[in-house]
Amino acid sequence: ATVYGLQEDNNALSKMVFDSFGMNIKVPGLYQLAMKKPNFLWLRMDNNEVNQSMVIRKFPYKNKNQFAMDSIIGLRNEYGKEFIRTGFEDAYMSTNVIDLPTYEYTYYQNGVYTKEVRGIWETVNDFMGGPFVSYLMHNEAKGEIVFIDIFVFAPGKEKRDFVQQLDCI
Repeated sequence: ATVYGLQEDNNALSKMVFDSFGMNIKVPGLYQLAMKKPNFLWLRMDNNEVNQSMVIRKFPYKNKNQFAMDSIIGLRNEYGKEFIRTGFEDAYMSTNVIDLPTYEYTYYQNGVYTKEVRGIWETVNDFMGGPFVSYLMHNEAKGEIVFIDIFVFAPGKEKRDFVQQLDCI
């Protein structure tokens, strides 16, 4: 109810996700398109309390090494450095694997091999950060990997519910 109950769905963004990635994701109405590039989509919801973001990417499947923790962190850092910026010219998002543990889980979701990574992100050359969850899924039929990364920025707030809302989507 918190995610979908008080608003219409954003059918245009849901269609964009389906057309770009072949995934049926019901995007809540308050979410907006932050950026669209080939094989890259960034959706976000901002208000006075929280910034919630979802990035979806896809890549050709090459080998199982793409599912290694270092590879997934590399994917996060790659797009974070290129696209997730703050008001400072040389500031960008990066994964912090030093100060808190980064957890990984492997499972099959609806018959799809999935790797989940949870940890914290921060900005280089700025003072922002928060939790993230990355999902890497192997689409065997298309020979590709779909990468979904969710992250939250909510200074001074408990982040658990905000991450759960993104997980719900």
